[in-house]
Amino acid sequence: MKNHLNPVTGELGRNEIKGLSIFCKTEWEPSGLGTEQTLRWAMRHRHTNGLVEFGAVIEKYMGTGKKKPRLFINVPRFYAWLATTDTAPKEEAREAAPKRANRSSRKAA
Repeated sequence: MKNHLNPVTGELGRNEIKGLSIFCKTEWEPSGLGTEQTLRWAMRHRHTNGLVEFGAVIEKYMGTGKKKPRLFINVPRFYAWLATTDTAPKEEAREAAPKRANRSSRKAA
């Protein structure tokens, strides 16, 4: 993986941190990784899917009393997180999932 740290300061460059909408328009959708909705779904679950723990998402509360943070993407860490995630459903999860009724077999009573 390319080192995105400034060799003098040891900090990330300004281009390595992007707002959610900018990241979506310039990186996510053009690369064919998914739609804006799939990225937003990942952001909604950022605490359980490891994005925050991995340092791929930065939450910034702007102003006092704000309930929702602005989300920023640490681009190199996001791609590293993406490379380490297993998106295929686990066999055990498929077996444990409740069976859904076939809609065509439902009849009005």
